[in-house]
Amino acid sequence: MKIFWTICLVALSFCVNAQTNLDSKISEAFGNEYLSNIKLGNPGLYNYLTFKADISNIELQSTIDKKYSSAETIITIIKKENGVKIEISVDQFILEYQNSNFNPLLYAFPETHEYAVYKLGNSGSYLIIKPFKN
Repeated sequence: MKIFWTICLVALSFCVNAQTNLDSKISEAFGNEYLSNIKLGNPGLYNYLTFKADISNIELQSTIDKKYSSAETIITIIKKENGVKIEISVDQFILEYQNSNFNPLLYAFPETHEYAVYKLGNSGSYLIIKPFKN
């Protein structure tokens, strides 16, 4: 029985830490007051933003399925930095993506209701964005 409760506590701790990390990404992108307001007043938006903040919903890959071989090529990506939108190169984006502090909410990705695949310039990498589903 002790093993069961230990496993439960470890799992709960992992979930709380993951949620705190997602909350910090929302706060970084939109501010603490905004985060507090949506958590209380707009749980649908909060769920959407936690999905978008989760790095596992965005992938960089060097190979893709043949059905995506005609993927649109992106040469720059819009990033929000200090409240200002700037264009960064795909090479800069790839470097930032590899950083453990990467926050997807700071980048303007096209909205999609299905998997989206974009070729990142001449880098040989592809950006895959998973869709949000309610």
